[in-house]
Amino acid sequence: MYAILLCCVISHSAQSSVIEYPNWFLYPSKFPTITIGYNSPDSTALQNAAKRRTVLESCVAKGSLFLYEVTNDYDFNKDSDYYYYYSFQRAKEFEKEMTSVDRYIINVLNDEYIEAFKSDTTEIDSIYYLGIDEILKPHWVEGKSFYEQDGYYYSVGLYTSIGRDNDAWITSEEQAMFNLLRNIYIQINGITKVIDSENDLDDSYERVSAHKLNTKMSNIEVLERYPDREAQLYFTLIRAKKENIKIVNKQQ
Repeated sequence: MYAILLCCVISHSAQSSVIEYPNWFLYPSKFPTITIGYNSPDSTALQNAAKRRTVLESCVAKGSLFLYEVTNDYDFNKDSDYYYYYSFQRAKEFEKEMTSVDRYIINVLNDEYIEAFKSDTTEIDSIYYLGIDEILKPHWVEGKSFYEQDGYYYSVGLYTSIGRDNDAWITSEEQAMFNLLRNIYIQINGITKVIDSENDLDDSYERVSAHKLNTKMSNIEVLERYPDREAQLYFTLIRAKKENIKIVNKQQ
């Protein structure tokens, strides 16, 4: 069943006692024509949506990548320094094309909201909201943070929900991107994770390697998001076709 796109913006508040999320935010793969934007002190939700759509469509990750060999599967972006290069002109074009479909106020006190935009006239599935207790934990949250299936790379990112909600969700997605890049470079360089059990302090010994990062990425898909309130973590699952990830240089 499809709903007719309204001209007005429907705004929902998070002031209610039941925390809820819109279905287009939790399950973006079911809404391929929608682009999500986060407002911040530095940009509007529209500007953020246009930038995110451009980066996911086509970008080049350049910089330095440090790979730490540790036992924890969820390594974070430790010491790495890289940027996503994308078309500013393309982002401006998206910004002009996009119209708002729905807006969800995620934090009233901080004036944080997430907004859904679309840039065509196709109809979208019905929009509804799920209470936090109605959101089932997906299997990929407790599985591997990176895996391959049917010609795709799948990558999971997570970040603490303590602090500003929008920043946490954005970082969760960025960690998924970094996790994808990190694991591809690990595969190429044949790196394995190790631990030194003889350490008196029982800490992990870390073996590190530095790499020049220069990777072309296109058509990255954000598939699903999951807010784990009990663990205070936000999870994001992304995927990309293997043929859409091209490493320009493979030397350290």
